[in-house]
Amino acid sequence: MANDAGTLELVLQEVGGALATLQSVLQSDQFAGLLSNLGIDHPPDLSGDTMFTAKLAAAVDSAGTVGDNLETLAVAADEGSLSDVATAGGILLGSFGEVMGALDDVATDLARAASGFPDVVALSSTFSERVVEEVLTNYLEAAHPLTERVLRLLGIIERTAIPIVEQGEDSFIIRRRLFFSRLPTLFTDPVSVINMPYHWGTDQFDETPLIQNTEDLLDELGQEVLGTDNQGVILTGGLDDDASSPPQLDVLSAVVTKSSDSPPGLELDLGTDIGTDQQANPR
Repeated sequence: MANDAGTLELVLQEVGGALATLQSVLQSDQFAGLLSNLGIDHPPDLSGDTMFTAKLAAAVDSAGTVGDNLETLAVAADEGSLSDVATAGGILLGSFGEVMGALDDVATDLARAASGFPDVVALSSTFSERVVEEVLTNYLEAAHPLTERVLRLLGIIERTAIPIVEQGEDSFIIRRRLFFSRLPTLFTDPVSVINMPYHWGTDQFDETPLIQNTEDLLDELGQEVLGTDNQGVILTGGLDDDASSPPQLDVLSAVVTKSSDSPPGLELDLGTDIGTDQQANPR
């Protein structure tokens, strides 16, 4: 008998869907790219370290178990009883713990395998949490883009585009952070949370992510919006073609840019003189 999914079941399905992607994220030939996404500018190639790749393989297997248990939960929800759903949900939840244990094993051995790379060793202390942040934000961006954009605008998710040169071509990588610690404060002091990524009200105010995040949200909502820098080049992932040229946000005929005040803020140029050159048409 099919059952309507409850809140807990939905949460388990969404978290499970994100953790299941570790099957590809933790492949040994993809690991250097993962380290790059987590903030390592020059990640080492650890694919030749058999002890470390065995830890990765074990974590991949754990993520595969999550995927299998997700399917079991889906079948129980469609065809089983409430008891079947509860049992499948409990098994799925248990597999989350197994994945976290496998990630901790990878983190511990990462400090050994990358002992000659101080930045990687430093990352190993928070590796498990950072990997979970990475797969959750990627999953939200792909499966629930509106939710991801709202959380990004509010400062719960931060997304930064880092310029790189790849095979002689200019490109960029995306680095993401998911700040669970900011969620409780969002409900008690939302202004302080929203200020964290933008530094609003200070001389360090950074309008670029604010404009980019606003553009992305409006675009997801289907609004006519175009984020550009003042050279007329469309922003891509938060990149500006000239660091000395502050970005601007074009919404219909309105243009939002950084103000010259101290501390700086935003200023709005409507781009149209209302009531100056136009007369009302008589009825």
